[in-house]
Amino acid sequence: MGCGASSTQSEDGMHEPIPPMEMVRKQIAAAQPEQNGVKEGQSSKKKRSGDDPPDEFEELTVTALPQRWQRDSTYKCGYPMITGDEVKPCFEKGLLYRIVKGDTWAFYNDTRTYEMCVSFTFGRDSTVRGMGNTVITNLEGGEILAEASIYPCETAIFVRGRFSGFRSKIKAQPLSDEILKAKVKQYDKYIQEDLARVNAMINENDTDDAILAKCVEGPTPFIDIRFPPNQTSIERGAVLPIMTIPWARPDMYLPLGFPPQVRLFRSAISTVNIEQGDLGDYWIMCAIASLEDDTERLRGMFRHPVSCEKTAKERAVGAYRVTLNKSGWWHSVIVDDYLPVVGNRPKFAQSLSDPCEVWVSILQKAYAKVHGSYVNIVAGDPLHALQDFTGYISSRYDYILDPEPGLEENEILERLEKYDQQGFKIILSTHNAKTDNPNVDETYREVGLLAGHAYPVKAVRYFASENIALLQIRNPWCRETEWKGEWANGNAEWKSHPEIAKACEINAQDGSSFWMSWGDVQKYFNGCGVLFRYPRSVDYRVRGVFRGDIPSVSILISVNKTISLVCSLTQEDRRGTKMADDYPPIMLSLCGGDRLSDDMEVEKSTTTEADYPGEDLTFVHSRDVGMMCTLTPFKSPYLLVPRIITGRDEEHPYVIGLLSEAEFGADLKAEFFSVPANCEVFRNAKSFAFQGDVVEAKFQVRTPDCRFPTEYNSTVIVKAKKGDWYVENKKK
Repeated sequence: MGCGASSTQSEDGMHEPIPPMEMVRKQIAAAQPEQNGVKEGQSSKKKRSGDDPPDEFEELTVTALPQRWQRDSTYKCGYPMITGDEVKPCFEKGLLYRIVKGDTWAFYNDTRTYEMCVSFTFGRDSTVRGMGNTVITNLEGGEILAEASIYPCETAIFVRGRFSGFRSKIKAQPLSDEILKAKVKQYDKYIQEDLARVNAMINENDTDDAILAKCVEGPTPFIDIRFPPNQTSIERGAVLPIMTIPWARPDMYLPLGFPPQVRLFRSAISTVNIEQGDLGDYWIMCAIASLEDDTERLRGMFRHPVSCEKTAKERAVGAYRVTLNKSGWWHSVIVDDYLPVVGNRPKFAQSLSDPCEVWVSILQKAYAKVHGSYVNIVAGDPLHALQDFTGYISSRYDYILDPEPGLEENEILERLEKYDQQGFKIILSTHNAKTDNPNVDETYREVGLLAGHAYPVKAVRYFASENIALLQIRNPWCRETEWKGEWANGNAEWKSHPEIAKACEINAQDGSSFWMSWGDVQKYFNGCGVLFRYPRSVDYRVRGVFRGDIPSVSILISVNKTISLVCSLTQEDRRGTKMADDYPPIMLSLCGGDRLSDDMEVEKSTTTEADYPGEDLTFVHSRDVGMMCTLTPFKSPYLLVPRIITGRDEEHPYVIGLLSEAEFGADLKAEFFSVPANCEVFRNAKSFAFQGDVVEAKFQVRTPDCRFPTEYNSTVIVKAKKGDWYVENKKK
């Protein structure tokens, strides 16, 4: 039967279509919390008092789903829609399950890409009645043949009766495009209705915000006309054709009664409960897993830029927001709640244990939108995704896994331990499965790892006295594999080193992570990167444009006391374009001043390592570069100069990022200058006479606890002594 426009669940498990557009308003209205709390008996959570923070994501009204809907670890892609007295797998690895309840048989297809062709021949003394789409054929000799097709993630009632022996033949075959196109056609009716309603209300130049505001005012179900629910939004940029995939809102694929329970968050965030789906965007799933120890930042990505009240109003028309940093600039990305669906389940990322929890699906969809399609986010570096989620800078340190002579192991370990103690996030990655070694995938699986996957590090412990270094590694893929090497959970090494076991709190292990020796880390991982997190910093973003190789905005920074500053330069993200891997070389230089003259000298410039800026000029082919700097009054003022090498007379937008634990104010001030093209700094001179014209620039300011950055246009960044606005910075 596959996925339908919507479904009700009858006693025998059969589904009937329901028009979703009329149902959605009733269900969403029923799901809204009362003004002073929740309806009596509706929620298992406590009511909110007047002093509690607003329930922005409507979690106080969450109700537990029926017990039969709780996710069973037996299944990989979903769960049967009915329960039974007996459940047996039809294949060694599961895939298809036969469910027997009294005199009734049903089958559940626990795959996403296979149609199961089921054929049973029952003995001549059997009495068999076909159910649902089962075809019954009476054979010569009195035997009865029952045949049916079970689609991905579908539970289908097969037969009912009295059975006297049987023979079976079951075949798994790839899901045909014809079947999927039929499902697309079934849903398209509702999609076109949504599009017609929205198009009738809007103007050609309306922004996403303007369109959503009109839908809220209607109210009219929101549909994203810039990232519509169609095949193009899935496969744009694909080299080869992609299988046709239907799109549906939750009220169209969830069972009756479930849509009112749809929430972004229905339980504590746990990356163990993330199902990555069939997209292959492991790098994004790893990045999400890396945020598990900073759940407030992750939740903050879904907050409305203005107020929590607007979140509920927008959700009521099927809209969500995700805050992402695209090309160095913060954006509030708006998406509708249509998702690619096969077999009444999202095709891509989703909650593993709760079909009504949608935050991971919405985050993945927003990320796909800013890059043009789902296909465009199939492969990548998890550090890039983390930068886009958090705005922090990162660097790769692959060489420490295969160090050159002269780089002492204890120096590497002390460095990694220092990163961990400072709260920086370390990411490790395994060799790609597509290598010259045909057995690489099997080799990794034998020890409980996956080839071509990334793993965030939770902790680093270096016991120098015993010359033992251990890394605690989070395993986002723990449902598929579990580390089997030295220092694995329950391994003998822990008993031999009780003090290390105590220091590592081995008894508190929950299965979602494992410990690995440094030797094994070097053996099995070939990629290492670090995200430099500064959660209490104020985030400033300044926009400019290179015309040829000359920047329109450089920043003159004055300090009255020693201040640490994290600086970054980001050019336009090319993911999803034909030049995705072709970035022109860029560099950011920090030039120190001389109080006795107008001369400037290049003090530091970005390299491939943010924590080790260099004195030499190093251009890097990269989407972004960054460095950590210490500014002192002795060298103040400083000039931050963005650089690029293009060799073309073209415009290249850029964003300068500044992270500082001190707000720009009395002790820290920034002014925007246009440095002339004939300045020697653009000829790679290490010292030069500073000249320039004051210019106005657009910039964002994001404090640690604010919902969304505030944008300003001005010639300076300097906060007023009173109030929360910036001097002379009239917002435009």
